[in-house]
Amino acid sequence: MRYQPIILFLSLFFNHTQLFAQCVSAPATQTCAIGCTTLTNNANVNSGQTYCYTGTGSLSGINMNGGTIIVCGNLTITSMNFNAGTFYVNSGSTLNFNTGGVNMGNATIVNYGTVTASGNITMQPVTFYNATATSTFTVSGQLTLNNSSLLVNNGSLSAGTLLIQTSSIPALCLSPSSQNSLGSLFNNTNNSISAPSGNACIYVSTQTYLNPASLSTSSTLQLCQATTSTIGGPGGPGAATVYTNCTACSASLPVELLNFDAQLIKRTIELTWETETEKNSAYFSVQRSQNGQDFTEIGQRVAAGNSSTLLNYQFTDKDPYYGVSYYRLKQVDTDGSYLLSSIHAVYNAPLELITVFPNPVEDNLNLIIDSPRNMDIQLTLYDNLGQLVKSEKIPVKTGYYSVSMDISTLDQAVYRLKITTDITNEQLESIFIKK
Repeated sequence: MRYQPIILFLSLFFNHTQLFAQCVSAPATQTCAIGCTTLTNNANVNSGQTYCYTGTGSLSGINMNGGTIIVCGNLTITSMNFNAGTFYVNSGSTLNFNTGGVNMGNATIVNYGTVTASGNITMQPVTFYNATATSTFTVSGQLTLNNSSLLVNNGSLSAGTLLIQTSSIPALCLSPSSQNSLGSLFNNTNNSISAPSGNACIYVSTQTYLNPASLSTSSTLQLCQATTSTIGGPGGPGAATVYTNCTACSASLPVELLNFDAQLIKRTIELTWETETEKNSAYFSVQRSQNGQDFTEIGQRVAAGNSSTLLNYQFTDKDPYYGVSYYRLKQVDTDGSYLLSSIHAVYNAPLELITVFPNPVEDNLNLIIDSPRNMDIQLTLYDNLGQLVKSEKIPVKTGYYSVSMDISTLDQAVYRLKITTDITNEQLESIFIKK
C-alpha cells in the first residue's frame, strides 16, 4: 500500500504524460443554402437563427445573441455586439473585424478561410478552430484568451500580442502543420500550450514573459525567440525547447535534439541525449539546479559541428544534490547562439526503513520503507547464529511503501533482517522476535 500524499508530492518532480493524442477536430463546414436569412446591417442574430453572407462588403450594428452566421463571401464588420453565437467562415471566404476591438463571449468560430482583426480580440470564453493548414487567423493588436477559451490552430496564426490567462488546459493546441508568429507572448496559465501530435513552433519577435512554472508539457513544442527578443518572468518553458537567435520557425535550426533523459543509477545521475541533425554546433553545456530556476554548468560535451546522422551523447553527474536535482542542456552554436532543452528532475536519497511491525511478530512481518525510486530490494533473514533462513526479492516504488513478509513457518527465536539494494554497501538492518 502506498500513501497518496507522498505520491502527489513526488509527482511534482516528474513530467506528466500528454493527455491528448491530437488537437480537437473542427466541426464540419456549413453552406449558405437557399432559404438562409441574408445578413444585413443591424441584424439581431438570436438563438436558433442562421444568417448567411455571400457577397463582398461591410456591415455594421450586428448583434450576436446565440445564433449562427455563415460567411460564404468577403465580409467586413465595422461594429457589433458579440454576446454569444457561432461563426462559420468557409474555405476561400474572409471575415474581417474592423471594429477597433471585439469582446467575444460564449462563442464558437470555425474558420476554414481567413479571419482578421484590425484591433484587439478578447475571448471570454471562445472556442476558435483554425480548421485546416490553409486557414489564417490574424490579429493586429492583442489576442486575449480568458476563462475557458480554447484556440486550435492547424493553419496560420499571427498576433501583435498573445495573452493567455485561461482556466482550460491547454488554451492553445497546435498541430505540426501550424504556423505561429507573435510579437509578444504573455503566459499566465500553467501548461497552457500543447503540441500533442508532432513538432510545432511559435516564433516570438519581441518578448516572452512566463509567469507559471511551465509553458507546456509537450517536448514537441519549440519556442523560437528572435535575436532581439527577450524571455523572462518567474516561470519557465516546461518541456518546450527554447531557441535563441531564431530568424523564423521555417529556418533551419542548429540542432534537432531528441530523447534527452536523466536517470538515477547507483547514486549517480546518467544524462543521455541524441541529435538527429547538427549545423554549426559547438558544444553542449550540462546544467544543474536545486530549485528548477537557477542553473549552473557542471560540465560540457563537444558537439559534432555538422551532422545529418543520429548521434548519441552521455554525461555522468557523480555528485548530485541530495533530494531533487534539475537538469537541462544548453546547446551552443559556433556563432554564440544557443537553445535550451526541456528540464528533467531526478530524486536522489537513500533508502530508509521507517518501521518494522509488529514486534514480536507471529505470522506476517510488515515493513514501511521510503524509497528514492522504483527498484527491487532484497530482504534477507538470519537466525541468532548468523545462518541464512529466508531470502526474498520484492519490487518497491518511489515514496513510502508497505512490504509484508510471511514468517509463519519460522521457529520462535530472535532474527536479524537485512535489506539491500543494487547500490554497493547500501543496507538496512533490524532485529525482531518471532513468537
